[in-house]
Amino acid sequence: YYTTPLIALTEQKLTEIQESAVRWGFSPEDVGLVTGNRRVNPGAKILVVVAEILFNRLLHQEAFDFQDVSGVVMDEFHSFNDRERGVVWELSLGLLPKHVRLMLLSATVGNAYPFTSWLRSAHDRNIELVEGRERKVPLSYLWIGDQTLNDTITEMTSGDEETRRVPALIFCFNREQCWTVAE
Repeated sequence: YYTTPLIALTEQKLTEIQESAVRWGFSPEDVGLVTGNRRVNPGAKILVVVAEILFNRLLHQEAFDFQDVSGVVMDEFHSFNDRERGVVWELSLGLLPKHVRLMLLSATVGNAYPFTSWLRSAHDRNIELVEGRERKVPLSYLWIGDQTLNDTITEMTSGDEETRRVPALIFCFNREQCWTVAE
């Protein structure tokens, strides 16, 4: 299983993993997708799913046998810290059979070492922490203060090539906030 927190990311990962499967000598049909809205080859050896699908399957192990599951990758694992959805990630960790290998991926998780220690003591999971500090694209930060987001975006996109601060990413924590910012 390869899990993500978002349907859009799940769709993207399906394509990426299918392309990788071909490079590794497998068939694209070895990779499937299951979300609440869509199913593509749901009986595939590798399934790309939203986190809630994995959780639901772990809750219903009589219908979904995990004996042949060798690994689970949880991408964007910092979602574990989400107030509303993080419990899905935590409970999934606790319900995974011990033989299932686990890989947790995040570019932004904080307190990684204490987290791996907690995972070891709370769920008997021995996780090796692999950290990278090098960034392919350097980040720059700017304190904005009381300026509104709209004014900040207008300022960022104004001026010539030297003074503009785009391209830029604006992170929103939910779909509603994303639409509000986009509007």
